[in-house]
Order: sequence, then C-alpha cells, then structure tokens
Amino acid sequence: MLLFGGTVQIDSSWTTIVLDANWTTLAGQPVPSVKVTNDGMVHITGAIQFNVNIANNNINGGTPLIARFRPATQIFVAGAPGAAGVSVQTNGVVVAAQAPGQTTVFCNFNGRYPLDL
Repeated sequence: MLLFGGTVQIDSSWTTIVLDANWTTLAGQPVPSVKVTNDGMVHITGAIQFNVNIANNNINGGTPLIARFRPATQIFVAGAPGAAGVSVQTNGVVVAAQAPGQTTVFCNFNGRYPLDL
C-alpha cells in the first residue's frame, strides 16, 4: 500500500492519462484514466486506438503517471478479447501489451493493481 504521512492517499476521482501522439480515444468507450480506490489498489481503464498496428508502443511516454499511481514492480492488465492490454511500468509509463502473434490497432483495458507488489 502506498503511504503518505502514515495514511493511504485515496483519490476517488479519475485522473485522465495523457496520450502520446497517434493514439485516439474511442467514442462511447472509457477515456484512459486511473484512480486509487478505497482499498489502496489502482484502477486503470480505457479504450484507445493507434494509427497502425500497436506493436507494444508507449501510451503515455511523454507524460508518465504521477507517483501515487506507479506500481512497485511492472504490472500487466489484460485487454478485452481481440485487443491489447497494458503494462504499467514502475516509471509511470503505460505500454500497450500486445500478445505474441496478435496484430491490432485497439487497446481496451480495465483492471486493478496493487502498488506494493
């Protein structure tokens, strides 16, 4: 659990993930966002599209997640069927995580991860 002054910093509002160039959001789908939930886990969600095959590109390399959303170790959040998931790096960069042999332009993810694992 991430502690600030002895208490978990909970942020029940969503923080938008700033996308790198060539990524676009999908109409009617969740905008890529994160928040810390009441149990100290991070919830990450979003549906985006890249201009060409994803090939494991950074989603937010230019504006990494702030410290309170960064895991202690690299975390993988699975994607929806036929879409890439994401890998959340310890430096706050979220990377589209395409399965071996998969080719897609879509990254659709929704999951939770601990900060202290």
